[in-house]
Amino acid sequence: MRAEKVVTEIRREQIAQAALDLVAIHGVKRLTIEQIASKVGIVPSALYKHFKNKSQIFDVIIQLLIQQLEEIVKEAQKSGGNHLQRIHQVYINEVRRAMMSPGIPFIVFSDEMLGNDNERKARFCEAHEKRLDAIIKLFQEAQDAGRIRNDLSAETLTTFHFGMIAQVGFLMLNKKKSTVDILRHADLTWNTFAELLKVR
Repeated sequence: MRAEKVVTEIRREQIAQAALDLVAIHGVKRLTIEQIASKVGIVPSALYKHFKNKSQIFDVIIQLLIQQLEEIVKEAQKSGGNHLQRIHQVYINEVRRAMMSPGIPFIVFSDEMLGNDNERKARFCEAHEKRLDAIIKLFQEAQDAGRIRNDLSAETLTTFHFGMIAQVGFLMLNKKKSTVDILRHADLTWNTFAELLKVR
């Protein structure tokens, strides 16, 4: 029974990842169950054994995103680098995550996420607040250790950090039209931010 449950969870994650990949191509509203099933290599009827509709798939996508973003912060907290290196690790891993799944901004900024009275949105916002607190703590620890400037609050620096991540998301939304090398852009952005962080 346990093995069957594991297989089911793996299949659900495969379906959610396939949907996330396809959203970058088709958008949220035009994404179909048939497209997702084809991407996974199953028939639509087999997909319906795991999910009743697209909405349930989006729930699992958000759950996976939350888990992955939490892991990024936890890995940085446990790493052996100095405080600034930990902050950089969070940033670069979030950039890589966005590049690996270009459908993320399509989901996060979709009506399905931003609509009113949305339980999915509430869960995501709650997780985002926890992540926000964790990154504020990283900046605060770096300031306490004298590694970065302390004339700007940890909250302000965290706002800069999230702005850089959001910028990558917007570049991914316009990837087909954009000529920007996103990894190079991310490196240049970080280098500029690192200069801002230097102790004055």
